[in-house]
Amino acid sequence: MGALFFQSFRGMLLPIAESPHFEFVIARQAVGDGRAAWLEYKKAQHGTSDEEMVGFAHQFNLMIHQLDVDNKDMRPILLKFLDGRLVIVDGAHRAAIWAALYSSKPLPALFLSE
Repeated sequence: MGALFFQSFRGMLLPIAESPHFEFVIARQAVGDGRAAWLEYKKAQHGTSDEEMVGFAHQFNLMIHQLDVDNKDMRPILLKFLDGRLVIVDGAHRAAIWAALYSSKPLPALFLSE
């Protein structure tokens, strides 16, 4: 599989390991709570209140617990470029969870090609 990228809210293509979603999952593993990275991201992206951001963090924690990487309905949609890059079209949260927790397994995704 090629390198996996997501489009940041600033429009740049970045490796999934640089996404706030990936960082949240990793931080969660390290300290049991990845809220700091997630709250910073949401505040920068959406300008939401602290209360709303805590709600977002809670929802993402639930998604992490509920994600079944073998469930075909949960597959992210990826666009495969000729140079081998894979860009997430839909499912950045799911792809980041997979990259952080299940990268030894093949990514169950729906692939589009350019």
